[in-house]
Amino acid sequence: MYQIKRKKLFTEQLKISNPDGKELIIDVELSLDTQLREFESKYRNIEIINSHINAGTATYSQLGQGVIDLMEVVFGKLNTQKLISFYTGNYIEMIQDIMPFITDVVKPEFDKQKQE
Repeated sequence: MYQIKRKKLFTEQLKISNPDGKELIIDVELSLDTQLREFESKYRNIEIINSHINAGTATYSQLGQGVIDLMEVVFGKLNTQKLISFYTGNYIEMIQDIMPFITDVVKPEFDKQKQE
């Protein structure tokens, strides 16, 4: 018998609120097996840029672009633009808020996929 197994999807919602009550809800849907390499590559790039910043050979602008690239893998380009708009271009605050979600929620799912 020929069998087809559907790809395992990771789904989650991210809700962000600002002080005046405005909210943004982002639906995250990732195909863990097909996006694993891209996620790992972008995540590792951030680690490398961070070490270069510590050595004085990279800029925070490069780090910011690395984070945006990773966010596009996790959220998609459209939702990444929604996040940037929601934070009104305050990249530092956005990165401080979003990276824990990526590191604590999304990355462990990719790590599990790697073990399978």
